[in-house]
Amino acid sequence: MKPKNSFIVGLLSFVMFMSSVFAFETSAKAQDGNQNDQKAYTIFDSNDIPSSIQEIKDLLKKEVENPSDGFTKDDAEKNYKTFMNMTNSEKEKFLEIINNPKKLTAELEKSINETTPTYTKEIVEESTTSDAKQAKIITIRYSGNMKPTALGIHACTYHWSVELATENREKAKEAKKWKNHIGYKNPLFVFYDLSRINNDDYISKGKFYGKSEYSFKLGYKGIGLQIGRFKFNTTITPKKSGKKEVSANFKVEFF
Repeated sequence: MKPKNSFIVGLLSFVMFMSSVFAFETSAKAQDGNQNDQKAYTIFDSNDIPSSIQEIKDLLKKEVENPSDGFTKDDAEKNYKTFMNMTNSEKEKFLEIINNPKKLTAELEKSINETTPTYTKEIVEESTTSDAKQAKIITIRYSGNMKPTALGIHACTYHWSVELATENREKAKEAKKWKNHIGYKNPLFVFYDLSRINNDDYISKGKFYGKSEYSFKLGYKGIGLQIGRFKFNTTITPKKSGKKEVSANFKVEFF
């Protein structure tokens, strides 16, 4: 064989060898990638939303036997009875709602935005200004909660409180100690990795506005990991009558 031909044959052999090595490494990396993807998904296996009526029943019954933090046995029993008193078609509808982010969003928002807020109030301090107006400054502690539900099943509880200095109990002047937290999460809805990412309060035109935002994750079978946010808004309009001073708005977003 001529030297030139030997060189060409050798070069072709080297190229074929390198191609086989590259193909092997690519295949190995792909297998590793698939394993990593599988591992990433299995992290959320235990956090999947229930996919059957029996699973829902078992979880609600477990809550009665051992209520989660921030939940009473009476509340847990109410959830369980609400579900058990549903017709079969209502149970199927509930199962569909909790497994569909858009439908779940609509239900949770409606349960807050179409109901009257629950709150209490207490006068903690009274004083009179020393200027010519001689206005009466009344500080009131307001506290309340929001309990988003889906077909009457309690999903979570958001607690809030604030001390509001008012002028003659008609106009908000200063806000102190604005606090909020989510105290109960129904394991049925599997809101996990829940944390507050935004918290703000201010006064505008004699009204108090308190806003908070929480991020959370949901694991859906067939859909996978979903990331969402709860947005809670509280507005207080001080009134001498003391009636209907608090309004609330709740929004759920998925990304």
